[in-house]
Amino acid sequence: MAGEPLFATHFFDSLNILCVGGDLDYGAGMVRTSSAGAAWEYTYLGIWGRATAISFRTPLEGWAPLGFAGAYMKTRDGGARWDATPVVGGASMNDIVFTDSGTGYMVGSGGTVLKYVGE
Repeated sequence: MAGEPLFATHFFDSLNILCVGGDLDYGAGMVRTSSAGAAWEYTYLGIWGRATAISFRTPLEGWAPLGFAGAYMKTRDGGARWDATPVVGGASMNDIVFTDSGTGYMVGSGGTVLKYVGE
């Protein structure tokens, strides 16, 4: 992921930071640090798309829309592993925010608004 564009940042705390991004050639990727940025670990995720935003529903469960790929990726372990899920209708999703652990919104092309309501 070195040199690949990054689009969003999540601060777990002052030391632990996760950034997501990607491009057309390599797909989604992330960089993370546990040293407040003194050292970074770059990871290709093997997921098609470009992570354009990130929001955590819980301390460990994070979601990231994958832009042109018409999907989003989700982690349940703080970013160690990610899985992709297609968006119904294939809309290009670009931003996401969780207002609390039970409510979230993802927005994308054509005025698409998806709402998450607790599990």
